[in-house]
Amino acid sequence: MHQTMDLKSHFNEFFYITRINTPELLDQAFKLRYEVYIKDCGYEFHNPYGADEIEKDSYDEHSYHCLLFHRPTNNPIGYIRLIPYKTNGGYLLPVEKFGINFNQNIIKKLRSSTMGEISRMAIHPSFRRRLSDRLYKFECSESSNGSRFRVNYLPASLVLACGALMKNHYIEHSVALMEYKLAVLIKKYGVVFEKIGDSIQLNGTRTPFLMSSQEIYENLSDDFKELFTSIDHQINPSQTLAVNVE
Repeated sequence: MHQTMDLKSHFNEFFYITRINTPELLDQAFKLRYEVYIKDCGYEFHNPYGADEIEKDSYDEHSYHCLLFHRPTNNPIGYIRLIPYKTNGGYLLPVEKFGINFNQNIIKKLRSSTMGEISRMAIHPSFRRRLSDRLYKFECSESSNGSRFRVNYLPASLVLACGALMKNHYIEHSVALMEYKLAVLIKKYGVVFEKIGDSIQLNGTRTPFLMSSQEIYENLSDDFKELFTSIDHQINPSQTLAVNVE
């Protein structure tokens, strides 16, 4: 019988997440984005840099980036970035360039120095499919009714990583364009999203949501609060957490 473990223990045994702070890590991120978005999903993104087998854009230079690694193999298998709003004249976050009919209150928020945008969430295809369960060989704790953890908690882990970045860079809100079913999945774990506009067609149907850094932690279930604390330590090891888990 396999040993049971809680969510944080499972994450720390099989995964770790790091803030990208070297050119080598950033290159791994661009290659993972290419693998996921171009090769696996078949999306068409304009690449102004002329390099093969990478996916990058003009927002990457001033974004905060995170990479999720599979600990047993030390391979990067997940990515997410947080784009902070720049106060330079005429600057727009990507979400404002798609013709979404935002109301004036939302537009004012989108153009605030305390706003960011979450984008390019990517998980390697082998970790988005149920066949990858064979990599883990574990069972859940009793609080999860004895069923196995599913790999689909990884998207929530990446969003929590952005939450940690928001907290440590004083970004109060972030907008994200995402599939509705993904927002529903992440909401299930306590991450609160507010729908702020109509859906658009952008490599499938995408809906704009707003996330508050203040609400990220307080609405999480207890096991995801512990996971957030662990992820925050990994991304911001020199920072003192603003929240404590009892």
